[in-house]
Amino acid sequence: MKNWLAHTLLQLISYLPLSVNQRIGRIIGFIGWYVSANMRKRTLLNLDRCYPDKSKAWKTKVGREALCSSAEALLETPILWKAGKDKIASLLLNPESLETIKNTYAKGDGLIVVVLHLGSWEYLGLITAMHTKTTSAYRPLNLPALNELVVEGRQSTGARLVPSTFKGIRELTKALSNKESICILPDQEPRRDQGIYADFFGKPAYTTNLMPKLAARHNTPVLYIAAERKRNGYFLHIEEGVKALYDKDLVTACNAMNSQIETMINKFPEQYSWSYKRFKRLPDGTNLYS
Repeated sequence: MKNWLAHTLLQLISYLPLSVNQRIGRIIGFIGWYVSANMRKRTLLNLDRCYPDKSKAWKTKVGREALCSSAEALLETPILWKAGKDKIASLLLNPESLETIKNTYAKGDGLIVVVLHLGSWEYLGLITAMHTKTTSAYRPLNLPALNELVVEGRQSTGARLVPSTFKGIRELTKALSNKESICILPDQEPRRDQGIYADFFGKPAYTTNLMPKLAARHNTPVLYIAAERKRNGYFLHIEEGVKALYDKDLVTACNAMNSQIETMINKFPEQYSWSYKRFKRLPDGTNLYS
């Protein structure tokens, strides 16, 4: 029953205009900010830790906007999955940005696209797959019908999805060996024994080391890309990976990775997923949110 309801709801949402879904998302996020004390507290804890010098008013405004953005991202997703390539292309406000992606990929060394939980990562995955042969990892859902919808949607513009398991990592490695493109999200806490501590906004955070390992193994170029949600479409922000990402010392490499993640977030922090428990596993064993 739960499987059917989730599938039906997403299908119904996909028939609404994109702007309507985004407005509904903003309303849900705005209400959620005041209704969910736990989510509000978690968001402000993260902002306090990452922006200690910012005012309380700034953190409250950014936190509330971020929750609205997360709700927008959720509700716009089914529409984007069904939009088709022409519609996805028409929503890009700065199409000249694609030249950086295409030119980097055309060099024949493969490409690692670093995707963050910033703006519309679903749109970013769809537009990237239209211009590179892309393999992306995802976490399979427990509801089969819903999982099928997710896979079908994310593959709608040409991407190939693999599960975020050891088998999936082998597929990502194979794609890079074939000089193809992969999308990887390194801004959330990895499983135990699958990461190291690195600085994130000047504070230690348990960080995945997979992306630097893959980049160094194949000497693959890296692009950090984020799709900022605007009123009438999406604006791509792109940063090239720095040399320190390829350092043999993983702490140095992960510090460089996180530093560039910070740079991307600072472009429009009000669209980052600040409600995520990024500092759940601190070096002294404590949990920031407990």
